[in-house]
Amino acid sequence: MYNHNKRISILGLLSTIIFLSACGGGSSNSDTNYTTPKVETEVKTDLKFLNTPLPSAQSKNVNEPVYRYTQIFTKENNQFKQSYQLEFDFNIDTNTLYRLEANYDELINSTPNSIKLIQFKKNGRQLSIQQEFRCSKNDNPCPTIISSINIKTGQAMLNFNNLLLSKSAWTNELPNTITLSGFIEGILTEAPTKVQLPSSQSRTLNVSALPSELDQKSSLSTQYKKLSFTNHNQAAFQLEELSIGIQNNQVQYVSLTPPNLILYPFSCGIYDLKCTNGVYNPNDYSVIFNNTKLHSLMLGYIYLYGSTGL
Repeated sequence: MYNHNKRISILGLLSTIIFLSACGGGSSNSDTNYTTPKVETEVKTDLKFLNTPLPSAQSKNVNEPVYRYTQIFTKENNQFKQSYQLEFDFNIDTNTLYRLEANYDELINSTPNSIKLIQFKKNGRQLSIQQEFRCSKNDNPCPTIISSINIKTGQAMLNFNNLLLSKSAWTNELPNTITLSGFIEGILTEAPTKVQLPSSQSRTLNVSALPSELDQKSSLSTQYKKLSFTNHNQAAFQLEELSIGIQNNQVQYVSLTPPNLILYPFSCGIYDLKCTNGVYNPNDYSVIFNNTKLHSLMLGYIYLYGSTGL
């Protein structure tokens, strides 16, 4: 929780951080109880996009699924509202990827809030959007779509009957609309995470310029504003200033964006600096940091100590 009376501003630390450079160390954040299963995600389809058939796809790499079933919990009025996102990927060739994205509120078998069909240009692992077609309840409402989604297994099938999608306004290339007919199905071999949010607990989280000088620190918010769980092995948590990514029960990335410094975020696991000394508890979704080192390209290093959670 925030303690505004004792809180030292992060901005006040930066003059010290700029002149300091410290090496991090310590143990890894791996969870030895995690065993990577033989996972396969699969997409089956007979859809066409601009007269291009979208092929069925399979992935046996647990960290690069072609189908993603995401459960989202967003805090509103001190309560968590649940929603869902389904993503289906199709690699047309080495340079082109199509993604169909469907977003639902808590009534997951109802009409989606939005449908998107996105064309990406691939450059290694980097994706850049080339075209996007969509329907949305805010502008071009999606008509009734027959869907069958199993929240226990994550398997989903959507049927389209001349679904009209309009091109997003940021591109002027023709065509301006497309229609989708046919079906798409996503399959998970491993069931998605069964999410049960526990009660909130009192926590503290501090950031300091040196790992050994935690008395010269600034406190951060500790409670999650948004949680998302993808398939069975990925999670992401959003706080006021902090973003945390989890994969296979390990802290994959951390990003800290202090107020008024959005151009100079501190992070680990995003560029070259690996995240260390962070432990994830899948039972209550908390993350404990013990001098976890974050780096800013312009401002140097800082260290996290404490925990986050509900």
